[in-house]
Amino acid sequence: MPALALFAAACSDRSGGPAAGEPGGTLVISTTTDPGTLFPPLIVTTQAKQITEQIYDYLADVGTDLNAYNEKGFRRALADGWRWSADSLSLAFHINPRARWHDGQNVTARDVAFTFALNKNPALGGRVNSELANIDSVTVTDSLTPVFWFREKLPKSFLDAAAQLLILPAHQLEKIPEQPDIQLVVFTDQDQRPSDLAAKLNASGIVFGLGLRLDGGAVVGIAFRPHGLRELGIGKSLQSPLPLAPV
Repeated sequence: MPALALFAAACSDRSGGPAAGEPGGTLVISTTTDPGTLFPPLIVTTQAKQITEQIYDYLADVGTDLNAYNEKGFRRALADGWRWSADSLSLAFHINPRARWHDGQNVTARDVAFTFALNKNPALGGRVNSELANIDSVTVTDSLTPVFWFREKLPKSFLDAAAQLLILPAHQLEKIPEQPDIQLVVFTDQDQRPSDLAAKLNASGIVFGLGLRLDGGAVVGIAFRPHGLRELGIGKSLQSPLPLAPV
């Protein structure tokens, strides 16, 4: 997954490593448990949050005074500025034009709109849906200006727009289909042991394969496989492939 880099790390030929305040170096974070998923919309642990916040960034973040309701104290991150509409029902951010993804692509307003839409997609089941409930939509004015539109004026509106979403790269993630192209296929083969059939299924490029022996003695293989995969050529298909919703 690409990470965000606002500034290039400087190189140094000093054997002692980077001095205090010098760009570059390595930060090691020790955690007490496995962080679980590191995909920002689905993180559920403190450890995962600590790690993903070193990879991705918010538009702005709560400052050192820890006041989540005073935008004047917020630290600028991806955004280098913002402005409210007269009625306080829309908030426009300006993306820092120096912001780049690690593949060299510019960070754009489209990334912000994509991230919001992804987190609100019910098929994903994002973990910050409740925090985004007051945001009606995110539109793109130009390549550096995303605009958040609110349902009503609330004290936490700025926090919800600026610091609930770790911005993701649209040009990388939009290539992934919402509904994985998966088939469920059931096979029968009287001449194989369940373990042998399962081994053949799992060696054929499928997502998951299982071999079972039924009460009548028939050996059945159950396989989830991507559409377009060559025919497995194992046993006899008992039923037509069925499309499945993502797990």
